[in-house]
Amino acid sequence: MAPRTLSWQEPDGLSKLAYMYVVYLGVVYGLDTHICLVINRHAILQLATSMEYKAIVLGGTGAVGRELIKLLAASNRCNGVVALTRRPIASSAYATTFPGLQNETKLVVDAVDFDKLKLDDFAKHNADACFSCLGTTRADAGSDAAFIKVDLEYVSNAAALCKQAKIPYFGLLSASNAAKDSWFLYPRTKGLAEDAIEKTHFVRTGIFRPGMINRGHLARTAERIGNVLLPSFTVSAAAIARAMMADYEANAHAGTTIVSMAEIKSLETKQDFA
Repeated sequence: MAPRTLSWQEPDGLSKLAYMYVVYLGVVYGLDTHICLVINRHAILQLATSMEYKAIVLGGTGAVGRELIKLLAASNRCNGVVALTRRPIASSAYATTFPGLQNETKLVVDAVDFDKLKLDDFAKHNADACFSCLGTTRADAGSDAAFIKVDLEYVSNAAALCKQAKIPYFGLLSASNAAKDSWFLYPRTKGLAEDAIEKTHFVRTGIFRPGMINRGHLARTAERIGNVLLPSFTVSAAAIARAMMADYEANAHAGTTIVSMAEIKSLETKQDFA
């Protein structure tokens, strides 16, 4: 999957301040606004990614989602985190649902129906980024169709609504073996989800391809075995969350960034397994 090249249009979800900056350049230097957008697109993205932001997290109660919410809430640049969940979570339960969470006042949990997602589920939060940590397995889902519903349909539907809500960034937790043409269910579904996100054409897209995820006490039996026998092929949920937040906060390039297992693994620390 090759990173796409963004063709600049009227800013779709970029901060109003960044756009005003471009218009200002046009007025001062007598240049057409769209020319300014082309010339200064990297500068605009740098400005946009240096500002405060609000993030939506899908799958926030899973291993990676929990870690990501914790990191976002601790970030000086993130001024709000919205976890879209299946069931309501009382603020009194945040400490147990999101272990290690600080700055609880930054977090809002909004229960939604993933089978009937609506534009307002996303638009009302005025978010700058959406991170999808949704994912299950064929065994946990119970059938091929149920697995596809979570890992492909929920993800692609959410992305389409984020686009309509003018959210400029979408980060997708995928898998190292994602391949839409695969004969096997898991990699094919992950690959199709990546393809759906690519075709939605966000201003910025991050695709994260870890190997087997070390989910700590949330690990499934096969994952526990893999963590012991194949440590080089596993990576901590915390490292994946770091990669996801770092891509949004530090990467000022338009288009798609694909973050490999090796890159994610490099962010792992001993504290992840303490």
